[in-house]
Amino acid sequence: MSERTDGELLLEHGRTGTNAAFEELVHRHVDLVYATAFRVLRDANLAEDVTQRVFVALARNARRLQHRTVLAGWLHETARNFAITAIRSEERRRQREEEVAAMGHLDSSPRDDAWDQIAPHLDGALRELSEPDRNWASPWLRPK
Repeated sequence: MSERTDGELLLEHGRTGTNAAFEELVHRHVDLVYATAFRVLRDANLAEDVTQRVFVALARNARRLQHRTVLAGWLHETARNFAITAIRSEERRRQREEEVAAMGHLDSSPRDDAWDQIAPHLDGALRELSEPDRNWASPWLRPK
């Protein structure tokens, strides 16, 4: 590991686009970012996703952040914010899934059972009607 500061590495990455400088930043701070995300999320897969998002954000904001004296604070706060956002997204997804499951449950509700019981009787009752009544059974369908 080099003795260059985080700011110098960001400056180099921003100026030249070299991956080596950015890889060193990731190597230095990946444990901090992952641990922060995991403490908030308590889910290893989500913490990995958040860690990736944080470093993507770092790459996008490298020029703006190159003059920071301490990058770890920004990384910690960004990881925490992304983790909280992930929790909210997961909660919204879970609620939508529950709503869909409830709608599916409603689709196979007792209404369907009631219809299955009524349908044979309805057909029988319609067969017993005279032809003119059967053809114009609904009052709103009768010609005026």
